[in-house]
Parts: sequence; structure tokens; C-alpha cells
Amino acid sequence: MNNSILKKKFIDETYENLNSIKRDLEDLETLSSNKNILNSIFRSVHTIKGSAGFIGYIKLQDLTHLL
Repeated sequence: MNNSILKKKFIDETYENLNSIKRDLEDLETLSSNKNILNSIFRSVHTIKGSAGFIGYIKLQDLTHLL
């Protein structure tokens, strides 16, 4: 797979994960004791972190690691 296709897939997947995080954060406002929501946020951020590292986006990987 060439670099541009790989980057496009990364961007598409990252947007999906960011939308999931946004929905989860909105849900967390009303369901603050729901650990499943926190786990979902963690999984989404972890996926972005791993994908960023694979592509070589080290700054994004470092940022998501802090999250």
C-alpha cells in the first residue's frame, strides 16, 4: 500500500475515532459514572496513538499518549 493511501486511511479512521470521542464526551456529561464510556474514550485515543506511531506522526503519538 502506498503512503498516500495509508495516510488517507489514517485520516478517515482518525475522524471516526474523534467523532466517537465527541459523542462519548457528550454522553459522559449526563452519565458520569458510566465506566464503559471512559473505556470507549480510552480505546479510541489508544487507536489514534497506535496508528499515529505506525505512520510516523510522532508528535500526535506523544499527544495522544498524554491523553
